[in-house]
Order: sequence, then structure tokens, then C-alpha cells
Amino acid sequence: MLVRQVLNKKGATIHAIPRDMTVGDIVKILVDKCIGTVLVTEQDSSLAGIVSERDIIRYLALHGANALELHAEEIMTRQVVTCTPTTALETALEQMRAGSIRHLPVVHDGVPVGMISTKDLIAAQKRLLQQDSDQWRRIGNAIGVGLRLD
Repeated sequence: MLVRQVLNKKGATIHAIPRDMTVGDIVKILVDKCIGTVLVTEQDSSLAGIVSERDIIRYLALHGANALELHAEEIMTRQVVTCTPTTALETALEQMRAGSIRHLPVVHDGVPVGMISTKDLIAAQKRLLQQDSDQWRRIGNAIGVGLRLD
């Protein structure tokens, strides 16, 4: 299964912000949209960085309430781990595990086209396992073996 198939199922909505947005405004977006990250993009829509809840908490711990006045470009992660729509799920999962990240931007030619999370990939894996189970059950029924795979 490819990342593209996960995006087709969940949707390819991304939440992108400019470099100069304040942390206070980013927090409002995260809360309003019930999301954990936003992508920071350049004027040409290319990916510049990512800001996560973890980043915000880190800066709040360091700067207190003053962190809310910082700009996205001051707290964003610049070396963003990404994948493409044609990345295999297993590869995406390994990238997330290796980088201890929960959100993986999906880019095409440097421009974000979606975002997948560990939740999305777990749900996709669950669907694949269910499909395999159903297929083995049908095979067992076809050859007269009552397989029970629950």
C-alpha cells in the first residue's frame, strides 16, 4: 500500500501557515482544527518547516508566556522528514519510527500535498489485515476448510 492510498481515504487537507505567524495564533489553529502540527510554507508554497505541539511546549517551558509572541520561523523544525505519495506505508512507518515523529508531511516537487499521522498509518494497516483475513476466510471456504481467523 502506498501513502497516496492513505491520503485518498483520509483526505489530503493540510494546514499551512506563513513564517511570520505568531505562536499564539498557531495555538489557536491547532485547537480550532483539533490537529497536532502545522506546516510552514514559503510564498511559493514550498515547505519551509513544521511546528508541532511539542515545539510549542518546549518554547513555553523556555520562555514562558513570551513564547506566544515568537514567530513560526523562530520555533519551527527546519529539517523536515517527508515522504511522497508513492512512498510505501512500511517506509513511511520506518521514517516516523526512526525520527520519533507522529506527523509526516507528504510532498510532491517540494510542495506539501498532504499529511499523514501514526493514527492514519495504523488505521491503514488494520484495514490491510482485515482484508487479508477476509481473503483467507474466502479461500478456506472455497476449499471446504472452515477457517476461523477472528
